[in-house]
Amino acid sequence: MNQPLPRRTQQGFNLIEVMVAVAVLAIGLLGIAALQISGIRYSMGSYTRSIAVMAANDYAERMYAARPGVNLGLYGGYDSNTIDCAVEPTSICATQSDAATPDVCSAAEMATYDRYITACGYPITDGRYGGIQTLLPAGRLVSQCLNAAGAVAACAVGMRHLITVSWQERGSQADGTNAIQTVNYQMTVQP
Repeated sequence: MNQPLPRRTQQGFNLIEVMVAVAVLAIGLLGIAALQISGIRYSMGSYTRSIAVMAANDYAERMYAARPGVNLGLYGGYDSNTIDCAVEPTSICATQSDAATPDVCSAAEMATYDRYITACGYPITDGRYGGIQTLLPAGRLVSQCLNAAGAVAACAVGMRHLITVSWQERGSQADGTNAIQTVNYQMTVQP
């Protein structure tokens, strides 16, 4: 007579099952890490875009507040990269932390002051606060006058202004790689 074989009972995981579980866990953790990196990149992109919008709006508001300078064409044809932040304007036309009483400024002095503050920010004890050159990576603000056809032209009274803020950020390319690219935000105002 044949004797029945004793039943084998499972007493634990096989090594293969453990390896599969570890591999699935590792793939899941890599996916979570990739999502975290993407989230950080997108939140930084959102932050820089909000800074660009605020800078453009700030310059537009300065133009609305200084109509005599706008009418003289002092706010168009402006590029923040042409401003040397080491050389402060001779007239401080607004109250700042280091100047309790602002100077009485002409339209040209006010335009110079506004351009400086837009590019470099407000001077503070240990450096600067704000300014397109320091708030955005490779930040730049350009203001140009537009004629009736929408082409860039020499400034005259009543013309629209195109304000362009540009900066650099890392972005995805068509081939799937990430590279530094220049991003622009534009707005048109007629002060």
